[in-house]
Amino acid sequence: MKSIPSEKPEKLSDTEDKQFPTLSEKEARLFQLANWSLGILAFLLFLSALTYVYYPDIGAHIFDASLKTLPPFATLILGYYFASKNS
Repeated sequence: MKSIPSEKPEKLSDTEDKQFPTLSEKEARLFQLANWSLGILAFLLFLSALTYVYYPDIGAHIFDASLKTLPPFATLILGYYFASKNS
């Protein structure tokens, strides 16, 4: 029985080995903050939708108010995190 020689693939250079750029500590913290903030806003929108389902008379006002106020906050958070530093 012949054994097949195991050929190791060529090692990629340091620049080819990294597919994605690494984040600095500050960028990673900003990304985590944006992630948590958007998650909290989504949770508040979900709670207002549940309020609308279970209490339609009062929940309609709460849901309408959250639909008007929460998306601008999400836009501000995303704009702050993904804004270009050159402009």
